[in-house]
Amino acid sequence: MKKILSVNFYITSLLLLVFILSGCSLKKEEQKKVEDNPSASSTYVAFPLANTGTLSDKQKADDRYMYCFPEDVRKKIDQASFSLVGQCFSKDKDHVFVAPGCGQDCWSEEMSADPTSFKSIYFVYAKDKNNVYYKNHKILGADLKTFEVLKCKQYNGKFCSDYSKDIKNVYLGSNIIKNADPVTFEVISDSPVDGYQGKDKKNVFDVPKHIIQ
Repeated sequence: MKKILSVNFYITSLLLLVFILSGCSLKKEEQKKVEDNPSASSTYVAFPLANTGTLSDKQKADDRYMYCFPEDVRKKIDQASFSLVGQCFSKDKDHVFVAPGCGQDCWSEEMSADPTSFKSIYFVYAKDKNNVYYKNHKILGADLKTFEVLKCKQYNGKFCSDYSKDIKNVYLGSNIIKNADPVTFEVISDSPVDGYQGKDKKNVFDVPKHIIQ
């Protein structure tokens, strides 16, 4: 009898130890999530996505890539209709959300746009039936039909992340580059390190000195 009690005590103690260690491991994993993305803190949110956008299989399986929201915004979200829109935006049937730090963190906030017609153009650019957007900023007066993101030679002909144009203007972010000709404008550099520079048939621009805010 004593042997049986001793064995039972040993098994119970072992199971209790395993349970405690498992709990510690889970706490460490949760802590690591916050350390990997401090801006998200405890506001991670996982929804069954109707549209997984451009996320890779690895990203879909990694909850560090979940979109995260302030508590007051989270409460508004309709989970059934929530979807990703390109790489930097998301929406549900009633709201549109943007991640201003797109590519750096998942933190998202609500923006004023029409969810029904809202579409991604490229990376930090999107549009709805009324406006074109650069991150969470409207590009005021942008022509919806002729708007396009410019390509950069420094990126081997791929799209720039900060230059765009329409039939009337050339833009850096959401700002007009004064006197830039949209027909002949070319990007020289698109980098805060190398500077934002461009040229058209008449001028070479140190772009930040020519923007209209």
